[in-house]
Amino acid sequence: MLKIIRYLAESILAKSAYWVFRLLPFNVASSMGGVISRTLGPFSSRDKLARKNLQRAIPDLDEKQVDEIITGMWDNLGRTVAEFPRMNDMNKYAFAKIVEVEGVEHIEQAKQSAKGSLFIGKYVRNKICIAFQYRHIFSVTTVGIPTGGTKISAEILILSAG
Repeated sequence: MLKIIRYLAESILAKSAYWVFRLLPFNVASSMGGVISRTLGPFSSRDKLARKNLQRAIPDLDEKQVDEIITGMWDNLGRTVAEFPRMNDMNKYAFAKIVEVEGVEHIEQAKQSAKGSLFIGKYVRNKICIAFQYRHIFSVTTVGIPTGGTKISAEILILSAG
């Protein structure tokens, strides 16, 4: 029963945060998400796990370097969560101001093809989802993947020409 209450509370909190961030200007939401995550993240059990894993993976890092990386991780996560609600509002010109897309020639080539396309790119926050920049050219399919048994889900974007 406690699990159900916890999942319900997480769902309500996530939906509330979504709508708050959706109402804020993009840069304000992004900054606010980073501040919230950098502030609350270190109190999470995931912080300890991230530090432990980072020290195992790169044992030569000193404590200051680990702190910088983990702080950057929390900032990135908070900004990603806060930016996501506004991504669908962006047109390709607004999107182009915040992300640089390399390999545009491949996108142009895919537009000329009658075949479907799947794009995979380096993940730099959610801005890299080129589907938003080219959504008026491609139809977009999203596939929900439940995470951790909660109502919150990740989405995968699949593009198809035409």
